Amino acid sequence: MDEKFKRLYQQSQLLSSHISDNDVDPIHRTATLIQSLAQNSKFGEKTPETNTLDSAHSFWMDKGVDTTKLKKTLEEGKSKLVISNANTVSEYDVEGHIRQYHDLAVAQTLEASQRLFDDQCTQRIWKMMNSEFMAAKEAILESEGKQTVLHAPMPSSNNLPLSTKELAPPPVLSSAKQQDDISRLVLFESAIKDIFVQIREKRSPAVASILYNALVNSKQDIAGEVFCWKLLQSELSLDKKSLNAFAGSNPASEPTTLFNTVHFLGTEYQDYMRRCIVRARSIQHLPADSLSAVVAEYVRVLCDGADTAGMELDAEANLPLWMTLYCLLRCGCDRDAILAYRDDILRHGGSVGPDVLRILLLFVDTLHRRGTAEPVADLVAVTSRIRGVFHRLTGAGCTDMYKLFLFSLLCNETPYAVNNVIDPKSGEICIPQQEVLRTLQDWLWHKLFVVCLNQTCLARLSEADSEFSLTRLAQCIKECGPNHFDPRGTTPFSYIQTLLVLGEWSASVCYLLERGEAVAALLLATAFYAYGLLGGADNVFVTCLLRLIRTAGMKPVVAGELVGLVRETGVKNDLCVELLVQSYAVKELAGVLLPAGHRAKAFLDELEGVNVEEVLKNAAVRFNNANEWQRSVDLFTLSKNYNHAMLILVHHLSSAYLVHAPGREAIAQRTEDYFQFLNTLDETDVTPATLNSAMLLIQMVHIIYQVDLGQMDAALTEIEAISVLPHSKSSVEIQRACRQCEGVEASVVDLIPELILKTCTCLMFFFNQLKSQFYITMDEQEKSGIMQQMNHYRDTIESYELFVGSLNIHIPPMINDQLSQIVLNLA
Repeated sequence: MDEKFKRLYQQSQLLSSHISDNDVDPIHRTATLIQSLAQNSKFGEKTPETNTLDSAHSFWMDKGVDTTKLKKTLEEGKSKLVISNANTVSEYDVEGHIRQYHDLAVAQTLEASQRLFDDQCTQRIWKMMNSEFMAAKEAILESEGKQTVLHAPMPSSNNLPLSTKELAPPPVLSSAKQQDDISRLVLFESAIKDIFVQIREKRSPAVASILYNALVNSKQDIAGEVFCWKLLQSELSLDKKSLNAFAGSNPASEPTTLFNTVHFLGTEYQDYMRRCIVRARSIQHLPADSLSAVVAEYVRVLCDGADTAGMELDAEANLPLWMTLYCLLRCGCDRDAILAYRDDILRHGGSVGPDVLRILLLFVDTLHRRGTAEPVADLVAVTSRIRGVFHRLTGAGCTDMYKLFLFSLLCNETPYAVNNVIDPKSGEICIPQQEVLRTLQDWLWHKLFVVCLNQTCLARLSEADSEFSLTRLAQCIKECGPNHFDPRGTTPFSYIQTLLVLGEWSASVCYLLERGEAVAALLLATAFYAYGLLGGADNVFVTCLLRLIRTAGMKPVVAGELVGLVRETGVKNDLCVELLVQSYAVKELAGVLLPAGHRAKAFLDELEGVNVEEVLKNAAVRFNNANEWQRSVDLFTLSKNYNHAMLILVHHLSSAYLVHAPGREAIAQRTEDYFQFLNTLDETDVTPATLNSAMLLIQMVHIIYQVDLGQMDAALTEIEAISVLPHSKSSVEIQRACRQCEGVEASVVDLIPELILKTCTCLMFFFNQLKSQFYITMDEQEKSGIMQQMNHYRDTIESYELFVGSLNIHIPPMINDQLSQIVLNLA
């Protein structure tokens, strides 16, 4: 981030130096403003709702930075520039500077703020982010003087249950982006199912080939995605590998892998040449020409209209010799293709012509034989002579960049050395490597070609020279970073191909996730994991699956089929739990309840190593913790954990009646139905205490419900039958009622004060009726019977007071006041 602002600062200084109007002071101050943006922005203190330039404007406006006014000022300053010559325009691109300021300093800084300090710096970054990204994040935090609560990824283990870990959420994506991911993944459904079915049937599917073909047929690849899949398959010879073939190893540094990659880059270059010829000649297709003929025609296309003065030509086709030889070597030609130019090489090679021919043939043979070629006896002397000529050519101002490049390659000159040549026409400095290697694939081919040669035929020339090693190449790519290979963030696979060459499997997936290409990351991670390039419980394949599972609208079976590829049993079970919780597709994944309490088998039963009952139970716990008790009861029932389900119903029903929650009658009906369902089963895990609690609660709820509706006769019948309340003031009866409460759930006991209030209300209703009847009746015998019944109600209500005291339960003040009033009315 500091380097980014530094670069903008330097460009601003260069720009302001060409402004003639001294009044345009804001332009001059732009450099200082850009440099201080990081300090003024206070990263992470505010996260906009959407990731757009509009929210970027809002964000910076809130921080006191008027981006609209500043951009307008820059536009005004542009019109006042004094342009001295044509070169100044290209060297100091004003439009480019404005675009860099607005898009890079505002939008990208805001996006970096969102990525690095997700959710206002209160949650960890998602699982398995690579260490380089973590280090960069910590460096920015430190430069801002902020404390961080972000932690490094948890250490991996063979069985690290996801359900016991705090999983940070993935970056918030817009709904449109999520829909794009879902619609793109639909194109790969059949391929994923094919892989899943073959693995389930104990076959070994060609995972990479299946996914690659699906990508090609979908015609939805991101720029360079197909190329990277072809590179991956060729590099590791995946068509010949079984699943988990690379478990515990990284084959990227093996000589065979390096030669495979160089061969692939050569084959791709042949296709590239053919496409160029077809486009340049406006023809439908090339005739079936030999490789030498294709190279000659391609060189002819390059030379059309170009200045070839100073370039040495071959005798037969009159084409630049060294350009032709480079193209032959670049596309992996055979020995005969080089020997066809034997006389031209000897003639134009001068004193080292025979040496050049010998080394060229050595290189070609080494590549074709994968590192085993006939050695050159006096190799050191030969390369030393070529090196001497190479340095004389650079000193003499040779303008044939292809000749200089080939000579530096043949004499084992370090590929990172800058051998400058001054162009006599333009006076500009030319570097052969930059003039010849025009694409990223050319650059990769050159670096890997040198590494291969120095591991085999040229090893004696550079035994301890790290400049020629894969380690040095990895260091070079790391120093360049993703901004070098993907400066605008629109071609992520330009950077991915360099990571694939280095064997940075996790880093490549993480980079795609960082760029928001979730589907592309998932497909690559699937292939990496299938062949054992990723392993353990804590890997980016699991990260991709978690993000997929948590994507709204995702088809659960598609995600489940990918979960089926996971080898670690504990992780697979935890992912199944996550899938059930996030998708809500219980019927599709876990089946439905059949008569007699059996469960119909469904998708999860097809996954090897998955304990479906345990998965259902863990998902039920998750639902219950999220207060989705109905789903929790359903899953506990499917897993035959009836006791847990009954307890959840008991707790929710008693709580609902305690707080007089709306809809409590529906909960009561669900509880009663479930209680009756349990009675139909031959065998359950429900304990007697749970059954007793449920039965008592149902009776209590019936009484409360009937009293609330004014159904006093029905309530009185229930009161006379309920066992949890005493029916007289005798100590024996009080103790009996207390014993009924032993082992009963605490939530049920908490409802007893409410039950007593409703019971007393019911008894008081009948007491008042009897009292009215007592004063109007004339029959003494009838009066005696009425008085006896009134005394019974009075004794019963008084027994409740003794019962509460013996039970030592708390009576809420409001209920206590109402009970006190009832007792006073009895007097």
